[in-house]
Amino acid sequence: MYTETKKDWIVALIVFAIVLAAYVETMALTTPFWDGGEFIATSYILGVPHPPGTPLYVLIGRVFCLLPFSSIAARVNFMSALSGALAVLFTFLITVKLAKMSFKLQGWKAWVPGLVASFFMAFSNTFWENATEAEVYAMSSFIMVLTFWMGLRWMEVFEKEHSDKSLVVMVYLLSLCVGIHLGTLLVVPAILLLVLLTDWRTAVRPKLLALSAALFVLGVSVHLYLLIRANLDPAINEASPKTWQDLWLVLKRDQYKPGSIFVRRATFGFQFGMFWDYFANQFTMWGGKLEGLGKYLPFVLAAVGAYYHAVFNRRTFAALLTLFLFCSLGLIIYLNFTDHEVRERDYFYVAAFHFFTIWMGLGAAGMIHEALKSKRRLLKAQWPIAAGVSCLVLAAAVLPYFHFHFYRDRTEDRVARNFGYNMLAPLEKDAIVLTNGDNDTFPLWYIQEVEGFRKDVRVANLSLMRTNWYIKQLKTQEPRVPLTLSESAIDRLAPFRDDQGKVWQTNEYVVYDMITANNWQKPLYIAVTVPDQMRLERRLVLEGLIFRIDKEEVGMRIDEDKMRKAMFETYDWDGVLHPDGSTDNRFYKDINCTRLIQNYAATHFTFAYWYRQTGRMDKAIELMERALAISPHFVDAERALGDFYVEAGRLDKAEPFYNDLLAQYPADPDVRFQLGRIHATTDRLDLAVEDFRRAIELDRSFRYAYLALADVYTKMGKMAEREAVLRAWLQIQPDDSEVREYLDRNTGVQ
Repeated sequence: MYTETKKDWIVALIVFAIVLAAYVETMALTTPFWDGGEFIATSYILGVPHPPGTPLYVLIGRVFCLLPFSSIAARVNFMSALSGALAVLFTFLITVKLAKMSFKLQGWKAWVPGLVASFFMAFSNTFWENATEAEVYAMSSFIMVLTFWMGLRWMEVFEKEHSDKSLVVMVYLLSLCVGIHLGTLLVVPAILLLVLLTDWRTAVRPKLLALSAALFVLGVSVHLYLLIRANLDPAINEASPKTWQDLWLVLKRDQYKPGSIFVRRATFGFQFGMFWDYFANQFTMWGGKLEGLGKYLPFVLAAVGAYYHAVFNRRTFAALLTLFLFCSLGLIIYLNFTDHEVRERDYFYVAAFHFFTIWMGLGAAGMIHEALKSKRRLLKAQWPIAAGVSCLVLAAAVLPYFHFHFYRDRTEDRVARNFGYNMLAPLEKDAIVLTNGDNDTFPLWYIQEVEGFRKDVRVANLSLMRTNWYIKQLKTQEPRVPLTLSESAIDRLAPFRDDQGKVWQTNEYVVYDMITANNWQKPLYIAVTVPDQMRLERRLVLEGLIFRIDKEEVGMRIDEDKMRKAMFETYDWDGVLHPDGSTDNRFYKDINCTRLIQNYAATHFTFAYWYRQTGRMDKAIELMERALAISPHFVDAERALGDFYVEAGRLDKAEPFYNDLLAQYPADPDVRFQLGRIHATTDRLDLAVEDFRRAIELDRSFRYAYLALADVYTKMGKMAEREAVLRAWLQIQPDDSEVREYLDRNTGVQ
């Protein structure tokens, strides 16, 4: 028998404690972007999140909201940290069990493979991220690895009387946890294969089948929560499943309509490449020049483990291989991702990454096994080489912790929470604000429902405004949105073409009906994050992260007083800027966070140009410098700030600024051109010639570089060189009549 000993459990609990401490130390303390804000809010108010509704997650989340520590957000985030650590615990136990089964290892020799698998998994890129925020994936991983462990336990004791009880428990547990995430069921084929390979008659026992069916129905009945709670009209009630038909639509995610897997939305090569890119970035042990080696050594270890597993224990190898293939290749086919996803999709494949680490552990077991065999031939003592190998593989397993720690530490990250605060805080009382997607909506829902901030404001999501259930909620639930549409009219809404040939989308039609019904009684706003401004451009007044929709159609404008008040008095810049105005680099900002932050920079950018147009260059420079501090890689702001320095005569700032840019972009002709302008203005003509010539080498069609170089030669009295430069340009662009007339007038040569 390979059942876990008391010592195995003690080591497993130590691993659990270490990993939980790491997760708590890096856990988000407030809302993240994407679904986390919605899950925290719906857990707190017992709401209904987006389809398929995740009822069990919400109910467990509500229990965690009652814990007596920290903030509500931290409590719900902690649920993922705890689930992730529990998943690591059972990963350890599975690997130890397989090491005992396959290699007959005992004691510390079996613990080392368990530790290798556990630490590689715990500190892998995506799994660690899932364990630091309110999401369903860490809990789903825990249930999957728990039930797989239960399947292995059943396999060991199946001949004993009543051993099928654990199978029944697994059926109930998996059906219940569909209420966390449907992907939890991906473990079923592997468990079923274990049963068939162990005793196929078990799978056809009528009593077991009947009991399993009954418990499956009982488990999935947790979704009745959605029906009950939806009819009580919580503030967040996505898809509003108030009837059996609506509940079914929610469960099958009709709102998202994934389409057929037989119509590929991108080439399979692209989709597999996406998966592989995510996979290769999971277990990196170090960066820099050795990053490639640090990425792929764990795969070599896993290949060794898979080989030994297949040789020594075919039954459990077949089950684990099935599980890995369903969670990787199966999901690649089923999910059918496009080549233009709105976000990274690595979290969908986390189960594949997770179970792959078990083979890493078995790779360590195989190395220990071989070390022990070779030791018998060479020396009397067996343990020193095995211990040395163990230390090496354990060191490799903990290296990802040090590599990924900075990227996964979320404790200082308040960007999402403050984005919601900053969008709501400046609004007038009883306002309506139009938002677009998850990241400009969920943080607002979170801060309204959990922190109770600005609940007088109605957040109206334009994406959801394409559905009749949401339009009805806007009309009937407080704070209400004024609409002339009746409920029956809402049910009939669909895109249409009017008499002038204009196509009206449902949400666009509702916005105009809202404006008509409101009659400018409630303040109306639209977030700067909305890409389609509903053809309201001539009514918009920029006031920060939002545009106010104005009664007058006189063109897009800026409200200077409200902009400055929002930017310099109202907004909470924690996570973006330090109080002294410098960039806040205390934590890692991923591409999504960087893009959202750039909205602040873009607002400053627009405001700076408005100051420039009104002749206030000092304020324009102040705003553009701040834009660059907010978003240091905002290229448009970089170039604009340099232009502003030159235009304002601030060459003392312009020259070092462009020299810094040159270090970053040595092959950028515009940077060379701007330096040439500065050198020409300060009469360093030789340097100007060098800069303009380099700009032309980098871009042969750079007209202004040719003209500027000709001007410098004029200043230097080198008329032949000037003429040669202009003629060189005319060879590239012979239709440039301005330059040709200039040459004709000054040289008389055709």
